[in-house]
Amino acid sequence: MPARELRRLRPLLRAGPWLNADLALRSAEISLDLGDVTGALEHAQVAGDALQGYSDAGTLPARLQRLQARIRRGQDYGLTPAELRLAPFLRTHLSLQDIADRLHLARPTVKTHVASIYGKLGVTGRSDAVEIIEQASLESTEAKATIPDQDLDRGREPVPDRRWLNARRYGHSGRCHIDPTGSSVTG
Repeated sequence: MPARELRRLRPLLRAGPWLNADLALRSAEISLDLGDVTGALEHAQVAGDALQGYSDAGTLPARLQRLQARIRRGQDYGLTPAELRLAPFLRTHLSLQDIADRLHLARPTVKTHVASIYGKLGVTGRSDAVEIIEQASLESTEAKATIPDQDLDRGREPVPDRRWLNARRYGHSGRCHIDPTGSSVTG
């Protein structure tokens, strides 16, 4: 390789530790958002190691400190990884069933975790829990954004329940009762 090409690549080599630390921090944040505290701690350690002796780290050390504080606060409240995974959803308009669908869990599981979160935070309702979660910065860095609809994620318009549409099509008016098995509609 000619010397000129090597000189051109030199700045990219200096960016290696920064990229390593940035990717490790992102992985740690994602791990924590998914409730994997152990994985978050491991990735945070990798980020810290990459930042050692790196003089031009920019905002990465501050991000690492915020992440480590968030991990500690979650452990201080005694929240389990599953509960930490649910915490960002509490501030949304989503019902327990919607949250269960997004996380591929059963509704009773979500209800149990939410009740456990309320107990550990010492609150009786969702709005009080959200207030404490926001004050303690337990929610993810992405949690401030509205969690989008799954249909919109796939690039299509949300589709209403087809059983309701069929009930309307076949002359059922007003409120419709839909059998949970989906076999009949009355109204």
